[in-house]
Amino acid sequence: MASKEIIIADDHSVFREGMVHLFRQHFPDDRCREAADGKELLRLVERQTPDLIILDLYMPEMDGIEVAKQLTRSSPSIKILVLTFFTDTVFIEELLQIGVNGILSKDAERKEIAEAIIKVREGGNYYNQGISEIMHQKLQRDYQMVHDFRLYERFNPKEIQVLKLLCEEKTTREIARIIDMKVRTVENYRRSLLEKTGAKNSIGLIRFAIKSKILEL
Repeated sequence: MASKEIIIADDHSVFREGMVHLFRQHFPDDRCREAADGKELLRLVERQTPDLIILDLYMPEMDGIEVAKQLTRSSPSIKILVLTFFTDTVFIEELLQIGVNGILSKDAERKEIAEAIIKVREGGNYYNQGISEIMHQKLQRDYQMVHDFRLYERFNPKEIQVLKLLCEEKTTREIARIIDMKVRTVENYRRSLLEKTGAKNSIGLIRFAIKSKILEL
């Protein structure tokens, strides 16, 4: 696996030290930088764009939610994994709306944190069970099920297959392996799905899949 550039953004030095130690154990080839607040994080991003940011919600100068909003607009290629003690539904729904790649409680086991980092850095999404339940409830509230949606007039069978696998949080490489096609072909299908649905990211595609009842096909 190629080396990655990671930034850990948290105002608690003890937590950052713990995360750095975890990184050295699991990702010895990655470069890891640290930021103690939101503004410092943005300055680091300006100097060199990282592959992944581990982001706390509550930080001085600028909180994690505002930072995530700016980064998803200005640097959408950066993957964002939020680690926080604040798992209130309001915060989770806002983060899902912003389009972060993963959300995990800080009190999760170190093994799960490492698994979440691997999943997100490889291009997938990660939400633990509690977060996934909040996400599902939000989608059910926001979108009424469409009973007369003419799905097959809009998508071909391969696009539907790719969309279902994206909803299962599979990465592009995993999808390519499962349906036996090239990674570039899967990326083309994903790009086509984004264009046809008007979604901006994978979260938008998941919303569309629930809205159109594609997961029931």
